[in-house]
Amino acid sequence: MEVITAYLASKIDRYRMTGMRVYYDPKHDVMYMEFSDRSVVDTVEVKEGILIDYGENDEIVGIEKIDAS
Repeated sequence: MEVITAYLASKIDRYRMTGMRVYYDPKHDVMYMEFSDRSVVDTVEVKEGILIDYGENDEIVGIEKIDAS
């Protein structure tokens, strides 16, 4: 995967400044929006082809879109 946009937006959490990163894999047509570098502890498919990754405090770590184009 390649990073198509390094930082779209920034936010401040309790410990550090973070930014959202967007990755796109053209070979598999998958896009991933990463909101945090925290570890993923659970993934839920909320709709066909849309998966949400959650961290240990139920915060959204990232969202994956399959068949993104």
